[in-house]
Amino acid sequence: MGKVIQDRIYRLKKATNLGGNLEFPDGQELHIVNDMVYVGGWPLPPELQDEVYTWITKNEKLFLIDERRR
Repeated sequence: MGKVIQDRIYRLKKATNLGGNLEFPDGQELHIVNDMVYVGGWPLPPELQDEVYTWITKNEKLFLIDERRR
């Protein structure tokens, strides 16, 4: 998988549908912590983790990287 993403927030620039019922609205934040994808503070189901993680990391141009300090 490469380097582990420790803590990064991605914010969608526009609404996106990844197929089926997997839709994200404009401005949706997807938070990656230790290579786990969280949406709304909750981890995505295990069966969606790899698909969404790969989609995010291969399509970073679709997102704004949130650099806020936590």
